[in-house]
Amino acid sequence: MDPRDLLEEQLASTAGTWEVMTSHGVRAGEERAVDHYFDAPDGDRAEALAAALRAAGGSAGVERHRSRVLRRTTGWAVTGSSAPFPLTLDSLRGWVTTMVETGAEHDCVFDGWGLSV
Repeated sequence: MDPRDLLEEQLASTAGTWEVMTSHGVRAGEERAVDHYFDAPDGDRAEALAAALRAAGGSAGVERHRSRVLRRTTGWAVTGSSAPFPLTLDSLRGWVTTMVETGAEHDCVFDGWGLSV
């Protein structure tokens, strides 16, 4: 998917997710870490993305997905959390934009975000 299309899609879903989060008690300005999810085409690019996310102050790890039947790697994922930041719809939009761009810089795809409410 083109990063611009992905960004548009992610920003649209962020607005809806923010609305749900605030209805469940998340307050604007509350400092929280946000969990992130990326798909990566191979282990090297997954590791490079994870290193970039850690350098930005968050946590990130790489997971290899394996087929149970074929017993081979079928994909790679990078998951982790941002450093805590004050949550608002605007700050989340900015963070999502950065995540989409950072993923694209490493040939990875930002697959979304979440947090516990």
